Amino acid sequence: MGCYFGVDPGKKGAFALVDENGYFVEAVPIPTMRSHEKNREVYDFDSIEALFKNYAPILEGAAVEGQHPFPSQMGGAIANFSRGESLAFEWLLRSMGIPVIRPYPIRWQKVCLTEPGIETGDRSIATALVRWPGVNLRRTARSTKNDDGISDALHLAWYAREHFQGRLK
Repeated sequence: MGCYFGVDPGKKGAFALVDENGYFVEAVPIPTMRSHEKNREVYDFDSIEALFKNYAPILEGAAVEGQHPFPSQMGGAIANFSRGESLAFEWLLRSMGIPVIRPYPIRWQKVCLTEPGIETGDRSIATALVRWPGVNLRRTARSTKNDDGISDALHLAWYAREHFQGRLK
């Protein structure tokens, strides 16, 4: 069984898998841990590497959300740092022999988000609940709200499936 992987990068992002038919397989928040040295959340690289090694044998392709560069007066330092995080996930996947695409949000959202709504996050959650009924979109067992990072990762996995199966132009 081949699967497709979606990455919504960032510390509030997620990883998701769908199978070759577009059915839900798994979605997990990107592993982080509390750094006592920096007194903030940082990526848990060992857990990320273990997840990727676990997924690699069944992956047919992956979509990592592309990030746009911004000038410094528009928050460029943070946005450009995020671009580096996005590239790191792409490089890790490619190092494992997995083909990767990097669709920008405007592209994958146009293809994937079908439910009406004003806010993109709300549209992402609503579409995910229609496309994958019964799927838990909460970040943790204690969360009270659905998480658009998880729904975005699912849509990116679905987008990867559409791309690698030749359905997108």
